[in-house]
Amino acid sequence: MEYGAEDAAKILETIKNNPSLLQEGKTVHEVVQEIGKIEKTIKETGVLQKLLKEAKFTQRHDHQWETIIGKGKDRILVLIRRDIGKYAHPLPGSKGRDINHWNIEIKKILREIQYPSGEVKLEFEKYYNHHIIVDDKLNVMDAFGKY
Repeated sequence: MEYGAEDAAKILETIKNNPSLLQEGKTVHEVVQEIGKIEKTIKETGVLQKLLKEAKFTQRHDHQWETIIGKGKDRILVLIRRDIGKYAHPLPGSKGRDINHWNIEIKKILREIQYPSGEVKLEFEKYYNHHIIVDDKLNVMDAFGKY
């Protein structure tokens, strides 16, 4: 996978701000590849459109969709939330102002709990949180992610 200077700077900044990424037994090379794949996937609007088509509304929020992708231990939960208009809220650095944005959360599935009633509950670990900031006409103004 190839990266531009801007991508490399973002990846190095992410590793610097999240030293635990390297403490999980991964090499720097593996961490860089993993971060790069996520960033590249988010930039490809075709992938986001596909996820939105597959995602279903959640019962908790009428402006949030979710889908599980992958199989077995590699499954991840992807939450896509439209935090626009009445759902807008402050973001870091917004000085308390509500910001229109899309929020994409990627969560690793840690384990599956089966209850005697047949109900299945999944436990997650938030892995990546991405914000796409839009203006009043829904034009993309900025984007940032956090591990």
